[in-house]
Amino acid sequence: MKPKVLLRIAAFVTLLYAAGHLTGHLTRKETTDPVGKEVIRQMEQYKFNVSGSLRSWDNFYEALSLDSALFLGVFVILFWILSGIAVKHPGIVYRLLWPVLICFIGFTITHYLYVFMIPTILSLVVCVLIVAALVQLRRQPGYALKG
Repeated sequence: MKPKVLLRIAAFVTLLYAAGHLTGHLTRKETTDPVGKEVIRQMEQYKFNVSGSLRSWDNFYEALSLDSALFLGVFVILFWILSGIAVKHPGIVYRLLWPVLICFIGFTITHYLYVFMIPTILSLVVCVLIVAALVQLRRQPGYALKG
């Protein structure tokens, strides 16, 4: 499969990943479990000083969750842009995909250890697609790492 197609598939899988994450974020407080409600209440109510601002654990959770959704959205756009230049600039795309792969490997590991299987599988699929794109990019006629 061509790198362009692999990266477009990676963009789509990452979009699903981002949509799932955002849905989970927006509905995270909608629980009927009394223990879960109490945990949320405690996270919201306990405030502590952070560099002169009073914050709760829920504030941190909210921010990190939104940051994750934003990062995934940016990766969707990045995969799409890279797919568009993969034919003309395979060496540049190759270089840019390595740090992205490292990030998604990290997502896969942390999701496996601390979250649940759906995001783990989605990030693992993206890793496989990136590796396949890297292999295909090296086979492109214009591939040359200069500089």
